[in-house]
Amino acid sequence: MFRIYKIDKTRPRRYGKVTRLLYTLLFSIPSIVILFVVFSEKGNDQQNDFISIAGLIVMVFITLYLLVSKKLNAMKPIGYLEFSSRGIKKSIGDMTETYNYADIQTLRIEKFIRPFAISDSWRIYSKYIIKISINDSDTFLVVGDKSIKHKRLSILDTLELLQKKKITKIEFSL
Repeated sequence: MFRIYKIDKTRPRRYGKVTRLLYTLLFSIPSIVILFVVFSEKGNDQQNDFISIAGLIVMVFITLYLLVSKKLNAMKPIGYLEFSSRGIKKSIGDMTETYNYADIQTLRIEKFIRPFAISDSWRIYSKYIIKISINDSDTFLVVGDKSIKHKRLSILDTLELLQKKKITKIEFSL
């Protein structure tokens, strides 16, 4: 069982790209500050410039940190996705829907958002987009990486197992 998350945007791929860009900017700022400190000269006029530039960089860092944490806190779990021997069961609220493996044409998984906390970073990504294609209709779900029941079991491991058993066609675009 894996959690399904709700995001407020209609295009989850673009939302993930923007969030990954914010991550890149957020984690590159400390290296810029370190390079600036290493290559700066010790002078009275330049120290004032250094303090103002370092303050500006710290303010940008804090702003990006708040933007990323706000985006991640906006995603709320709304249901779960369960893989069984017969098919995939999607439960959102009171609604339950089952997809049989024989009906699924393709099952595609894409990277979405990296984990923000260090404790969650045992995998590369903590949230993925799963696309289930059945008879010309596509269902997009944002799914967490860790299983609800078994904490060390990831969705990638589950889908690799399904692919080894040749139950359905799975595309990985990571």
